[in-house]
Amino acid sequence: MPVKKVVKRKPGRPKKNTEEKLPALSRDNSFQIIDINKAIELRVKGLTYQEIAEYFGCTPQAVNQRLQPFMIDPDLQVFKDNRSEIFANIQWQLLKSIDKKDIKRTPVTSRITGAAILYDKERLETDKSTSNVHLYHDLSRDVTDLDRELKVLGEALGEDVIDGEYEDVDE
Repeated sequence: MPVKKVVKRKPGRPKKNTEEKLPALSRDNSFQIIDINKAIELRVKGLTYQEIAEYFGCTPQAVNQRLQPFMIDPDLQVFKDNRSEIFANIQWQLLKSIDKKDIKRTPVTSRITGAAILYDKERLETDKSTSNVHLYHDLSRDVTDLDRELKVLGEALGEDVIDGEYEDVDE
């Protein structure tokens, strides 16, 4: 009696094949290749699944199955238009759910990191980001340098300069 070869399968669901060209069942139950890039291009141009299926010689269901991972969710634009409000609401819900016991149970490094992140986000919201502070520092240094140069030039011309204003020495 012949011995059957046992093929071990890995547990879990099989991985989705996301290669550019995938086999699809045709109308006569044979397999046809669907070029995903071409199928996406045709779909973006407005062709229906039926028309794309006719192009590749397969079923509309096969086209739908192959394109499903690449299609944009219609709610995406709504999300993008309201992203800041959605994130603000999620942030508020998360912060409301934290009580003093939660904070005390959290490791110190996580508390410090969380506080630092919230502080950074607050600064961004109030237009006080780190880059703005750096810019302010550079500008204030430049103004100080300019005031110093102005005073030197004013003295060379025989004028006193006080806080960026000229005062004529002769008066």
